[in-house]
Amino acid sequence: MKKIMLGMVLGFILGSMSLMLVAATAIKVTDNKFPIVKDGQSVKLAAKNINGSTYLNLRDASALFNAPIKFENKTIYIGSDEPESDGPLREYFIDKTKYILYNDLERSLGTANVTAKVDEASGSIVFSKNGVNATTKYLVYLGKKYIPFDFYEKNILPLLK
Repeated sequence: MKKIMLGMVLGFILGSMSLMLVAATAIKVTDNKFPIVKDGQSVKLAAKNINGSTYLNLRDASALFNAPIKFENKTIYIGSDEPESDGPLREYFIDKTKYILYNDLERSLGTANVTAKVDEASGSIVFSKNGVNATTKYLVYLGKKYIPFDFYEKNILPLLK
């Protein structure tokens, strides 16, 4: 009986020591406390510090640097010189919704005689051509305006033709 008790005590001590070693090498994750500045302007990003290194959400970084991102066939593609299959505008996914960057769209409006009026107070944009109007709310994300992609397909593409 003494041998069994001694074995249990010894096992408990060895087990406790191994737990201390694991705890000493555990991964430490904290919220990022460092300011993030792009082109002289502070930006808000959800970032984490993991063992002293800062990690950004890939979709946030994609939007911040105007680099389209897509996940296809278990591969992440960032940026491309080729236009997207749906047209010349790059597509962005923000909170699982597809958007296009308003600045990218704005460049193609003038060639099609489409005007756009941004109403900052209501957070909307009115697109007009030959008396036909289309209005949508825009999303401000990381300091840039984004238009819902489905609105672009249904309302703006017909104006561009």
